[in-house]
Amino acid sequence: MGWKRGDIVMKSEPYTHVLSNKLRITRCSYCLQRKEELKRCTACSLLRYCGRECQRKDGLFHRMSASVYQRVMPNTPTDSVLLMLRLFIKYMAGEHTKTVDGDPGLRTFQTLMSHTEEVKNDPDRCDVFSKICHTLTLLAGPELQLPTTAILLEIFGKMVINTFTIADEELQDIGSGVYLSPATLDHRCRPNAVMSFQGRSLYVRAVEDIPDGDTASVSDHVFLNYVDQLALSWERQKQLQQQYYFLCTCARCSDAALDELMTAENWSASCQAVVDNVEHLKTSGEDPHKLLSLCKECLARVEGRLSPYNVYRLRVLDRALDAAICCGLWEDALSYGVQTLQPYRKFYVEYSPNLALQLMRVGKLQLWLGHIEDARTNLSQAEKIIRVTHGSDFDLYRQLCELLHQCVTESQQLSQSPALLSK
Repeated sequence: MGWKRGDIVMKSEPYTHVLSNKLRITRCSYCLQRKEELKRCTACSLLRYCGRECQRKDGLFHRMSASVYQRVMPNTPTDSVLLMLRLFIKYMAGEHTKTVDGDPGLRTFQTLMSHTEEVKNDPDRCDVFSKICHTLTLLAGPELQLPTTAILLEIFGKMVINTFTIADEELQDIGSGVYLSPATLDHRCRPNAVMSFQGRSLYVRAVEDIPDGDTASVSDHVFLNYVDQLALSWERQKQLQQQYYFLCTCARCSDAALDELMTAENWSASCQAVVDNVEHLKTSGEDPHKLLSLCKECLARVEGRLSPYNVYRLRVLDRALDAAICCGLWEDALSYGVQTLQPYRKFYVEYSPNLALQLMRVGKLQLWLGHIEDARTNLSQAEKIIRVTHGSDFDLYRQLCELLHQCVTESQQLSQSPALLSK
C-alpha cells in the first residue's frame, strides 16, 4: 500500500485535551477554534464554548469538573493538572479500555507505554508528580475519589510520555492532548511525516513517498520528529532522553560534520546568552525595542566571525525578526528574515512546516515593501510545502494563495504602469 508525498497517513481525534489557560478568553475549550463571541459556562465560570453543541460534547468532563473549578476559583489549575484531571475522570468512567471515535483505533489508553520505572527514578518527574497529586487531592473534595498512588503514577507516566502539543496553523501552541494512534509513531530527526492540526483534529501527512506499510503496520514505516530540528545533536538527545527516556541513534545524530557546521567559530556562547536573556525579558513584557537592541548589538559583535549556518547566530536572527516585526520596523525585519532562509533550508527537511512558515513570513514582508518578484518566489516555495504538509483545505493554504494572487496582480500592474505613463 504505502503513501505518496502529501497523503494523509492518519487522522485522529484526541482521547482528551485541554486548551491553554492563556487562550480561554479567545478560543472554544472544546473545538479550540478562535471565536469573537464565546459563551461562558454558567456552572464553572471558567470554560467558554462556541455554543451548546461544543459544551454538550465536552459534557463528561464539564459535569464532573465544574464543582472542582468552583472550589479553587479565582485560582486556575495549570494545564498539566487539568489534563491529568481529565485523564483521571476518563479512567473512573472506564474509558481507558476503549478506542476513540475518529481515531484509527491502534491503541487504547490502557495499552500506551507509561515508563513508570523511569519516572520513579527521575527526581524531576517525581517532584512534578508529587505536586500534581497534592493539587488533585485539594481539587477532588468529596465528589471525586482518587485512585491509588500506583494508578495515578501509571496515568501520569502515560500523560507525560504521550501528550502532544496542539498548535495552530502557524505552529503557535494552543493546548495539549493525548492522541492514541499517533502515539505509536516513533521519532526520527529527519522524519518522513509531519503533524498538523485543525482545531483539535490531528493530521499526519507523508512528506516523502513511503512505499511500504498500511494502517496496521504504520509504526514500522512512518516517523515523526519530536524535537527542534535546529537543535544540535547533543541538545536533541538530551531532550529526548529527559522527555521520552530513549537515545536517538539516527543518521543525523551521527553526523558530526553537520554539528560542526552549526557551531563553527568561538562566539556561539555569546549568542546563546543573548537568546536566553531575550526570552527571559519577553516573559516579563519588556519593550520589544530593547529586545531588538540586544539582538542588534550581538549581531554586530559577531559580524564576519560566525558563518551563516551557525545555529546560535540563527537563533539571535529569529529573535531579532520577531522584535523588529513587533516594532513595525519592516525593512529591518526583512533583512533578518532573509538571512535565516539559507540555514533553514539546510537544517530542516525539504517539506517542513517550519521552513514554509519562515518563507511565508519573509514573502509577506517582501510583498508589503514592494519586492514583488522576491515575494512571489518565496511564497511559491511556501505554497509547495504547505500543500503537502497541511493540504489545500487549511486556512493557511488559502491565505498563501491569496498572497500569491496579490503578487500576480501587483506584478501585472507594475508591468503596465510604463505604458500608462506614456499615455
